[in-house]
Amino acid sequence: MEEQEPPKSVLVCEDDKGWRRILCARLEKMGYRIAGEAETGVESVNRFVETEPDIVLLDLKMPEGDGLTVLRFVRELNNEVRVVMITADNTPHAVQTALRLGANDYIIKGPLTNERFLRALGEPAPPNE
Repeated sequence: MEEQEPPKSVLVCEDDKGWRRILCARLEKMGYRIAGEAETGVESVNRFVETEPDIVLLDLKMPEGDGLTVLRFVRELNNEVRVVMITADNTPHAVQTALRLGANDYIIKGPLTNERFLRALGEPAPPNE
């Protein structure tokens, strides 16, 4: 009998409670494990250190430390973890800065297909979608 890999863990860093709930529910439905949640930059850093997730979903604009500050900290500690910025800010400067600082992907809040979400998480899209 083949052993299954444990589900990848995701830290969800988002100050908007409604969006955080939506993201967590969607991730769980897709087979991911929620490692933790954070609503501020400071909480994001603390949860990252505590949980050592496989993936970090990181809002750009949060109180007590923005997403770029958190991204810099995460990259100093771990260059392998997948970091996906998720934000409403789609300005070229914001996107380029996040990618230059080490974000693996950058997705805009709003309607998001499962295929695009999976690609951002570093997974192949399911067939037939």
